[in-house]
Formats: sequence, structure tokens, C-alpha cells
Amino acid sequence: MRSTDEAFFEGLRAGDERRCVDHARRLQRLGADTATILEDLIGASQREVGERWYRNEWNVADEHIATSVSERVVAALVTDQELEDNGRVVIVGCAEGEWHALPARLVAEHLRLAGWRVVFLGASVPSNHLRELVRARPPDLIVLSCTVAFNFAGLARSIAAVRDTPAPVWVGGAAITSSEIAARLGADGWARSGPELLTALERVPPSLVRPSSSTPTEPSRVERVLPDLTHSVLQELLGASAAVRGFDAWSLARTREDLEHILRFAAASLLVDDCSVFEDFVSWTATLLQVRGVPRDLFELGLATTAGACERDLPDTAALVRGGLRHVRLVGPSEARSG
Repeated sequence: MRSTDEAFFEGLRAGDERRCVDHARRLQRLGADTATILEDLIGASQREVGERWYRNEWNVADEHIATSVSERVVAALVTDQELEDNGRVVIVGCAEGEWHALPARLVAEHLRLAGWRVVFLGASVPSNHLRELVRARPPDLIVLSCTVAFNFAGLARSIAAVRDTPAPVWVGGAAITSSEIAARLGADGWARSGPELLTALERVPPSLVRPSSSTPTEPSRVERVLPDLTHSVLQELLGASAAVRGFDAWSLARTREDLEHILRFAAASLLVDDCSVFEDFVSWTATLLQVRGVPRDLFELGLATTAGACERDLPDTAALVRGGLRHVRLVGPSEARSG
């Protein structure tokens, strides 16, 4: 079941909850264990859903329908199962600002199937509320998911909020691609998936070694000035490009969003001291825009204009964005994930 199950995926495409639930339960009756179905059926199908959106074959509504059906399938698979109880409590949720909750849900169910008592928080939880919960109901483990790298600042806040608890904090999700990134965000451990997390917990690995250097201040400054800076860059683009001046209201709103993403990914890259985070983003975005008919030179102009706007007050951001511009010109669009 590691590759996408076409019968199940067609059910997702059709938004046919009953067909998908019946298909998953049939696999259970044929002997597949629930953990395998979660990982190799639902997880693989959701990755394909993301790829279809990325290639502009599905729109956001299609993606949301498929995700909703997958969530219902997960609920159907785990309902009424007789589970062991290892007596340990784990809090599972998403980083502050992270709204992709299904990856965290899959990890939560892997832990539940392994006997953990799971407190599932779902999507973005304010860090101060997370702190209050952990103090009121101390867990044995905290697991936080981050799918999109521009939520690194929110993840760092979430981790910092619970640092006074003895429970280790583990992180995962598509945005966390290395133990170095996890360590720079303050985590005690990192795993790519629920099964990998369970294997790591059985080994009781040592905590990640966190860098001794202080947290950079420029990412916080980017966050504070983000709305005004994005507006300023958009105004410069309107003055510099007749094509941008010809955009309708919807296209201008998407352009503003893209400019904001450039700045937020740059800040995330600076936060974890890893330029590949931003380089992957610009390659990913170049392809995303290309398949949607946006000329490549407009994206490059957006990067150059953003770098220029940051030059005086945000020099590290400016340098990173210029490096990203050189990277996308040299390497071109790619299928790299921006996670």
C-alpha cells in the first residue's frame, strides 16, 4: 500500500466518504493493521492530493474535500478499537499558526494505537494557551507538527512556552527536514512520521544538542513590519511593471500574498540559519507560478524588489533574498517541496 491506492484515491476525488471508509475497512478485514493503513493509504493519498494541487490539476476546494474525507476515514478506522494503555500521556498538536492538522492527527493515532493516552489539539493553538494546558495537565510527551516553514517562528514560540515542563518536546511535519532545524527551534527530538517517532521513543535517544548561539533578532523584525513592508514592495512593483498594473483585484491579492510569503520564508530561513529553506521555497514557487501561467520574470522582479526594499533596515533578509534570486536563476524551477 506504499504507493497511492487508486480505488481509494478515486473516492477522495469524488468526495465519496462512504466509498473511502468502506475501502479502508475492507483492508482491515483482509488483515492490514490500522497503523499501516494510516501511513500507507491515507498518508500516501494526502501527499498525492498535495501534488495534484501543486501541478494545478486540483483547486483548493478539491483539496479541502479530499482532506475532509480522509479525516472521516481516520475517525472510522480508530473508532471502537480495543487499545492497550501504557499509562503515558502525550499532547499532540500543531505549531502556532499552522493550520494543516491532518499530519498531526495521523501521528496522534499512531501513538494512540501504541497505547498512549492522546490529548489532540488539532490546528494552530496559541502558545500561551498551550502553556496553560501543559501546566494544568502535565504530559509525558509533547509532539508538535509544522507543515509550512514560514510557521517556524510560531513553532519556536510553542516550544518555548512549554520549556519549563519536564516533558520532552518532539517535532515533525513536512517543514522539518533535519535534526539541525529541529534543534535550532528548541526541540528535544525530531521524527518524520508516526512510526518513526514510535521507533525513536523505544530507543530513548539522547536529546538534540541545541546550538549555543543566541536567537537572531531580524526574523522578529520582519514579522513586525510585514504588512507595511509587503505593501511597500507591491507599490514598487506596480510602478515598475506594466504587467502588474494590469492585474485584476484577485491577481493583485495573490501577488501580495506571494510577496508576504517571500518575506516569511526568508525570516524562517534566518531563524534556523539554513539558506536551503529559502532556496527550496523559491524553486518550488517558481514552478508553482509557471504551471499557473505567471511569467518567470515577474517572480524574479518580485524577489529583486523585495531585496531592495529590505536593504537598509533588514540587511540579512536582503542578502538571503538576493541569494534566492541567484539560486532560482541558476537552478530554475524544481519539484522541491517548500514545506
